Amino acid sequence: VTAKDIRQAVHEGMRSIEHVKRFTTNGMATDQGKTSNMHGLAIAAETLGKPIPQVGLTTFRAPYTPVTFGSIVGHARGPLLDPTRKTAIHPWAERQGAVFEDVGQWKRAWYFPKSGEDMHAAVDRECVTVRKTAGLFDASTLGKIEVVGPDAAKFMELLYTNPWEKLEPGRCRYGIM
Repeated sequence: VTAKDIRQAVHEGMRSIEHVKRFTTNGMATDQGKTSNMHGLAIAAETLGKPIPQVGLTTFRAPYTPVTFGSIVGHARGPLLDPTRKTAIHPWAERQGAVFEDVGQWKRAWYFPKSGEDMHAAVDRECVTVRKTAGLFDASTLGKIEVVGPDAAKFMELLYTNPWEKLEPGRCRYGIM
């Protein structure tokens, strides 16, 4: 959040510091406002032409004790600060040469390049394969699995106890394996 964002919130009609906070998301990061709220409050007060005590204070949330910048840094502090989570299929995806993306704390297979392929070529190839046969997307980080392609329903019939043949495209269904 920048000073310009705070001023814009006031110009948009936000008069309460709580409204300014929500309009800009100032103070809603890791520190919960411990390092930014007073600065945002001062900028809002200046823009409103009022002294800080008349503008008021935002509601602070835990932690109520100071937070060191070292605890806010994140991934740059190493693997122990922000543990990496891996799905059950992760070792298989690694063996297949997957390129992984960070999804929260999870490492999720993003695409599987063959020799000499860049990301776009790999994704194009994977899309064609899925359209012609079937594909599996490991969304276990979400508690879901997406299976697509013309043989998807037949594939699901092999995995699940409930029927899938009549499931219309664009619809979803919970299943029991």
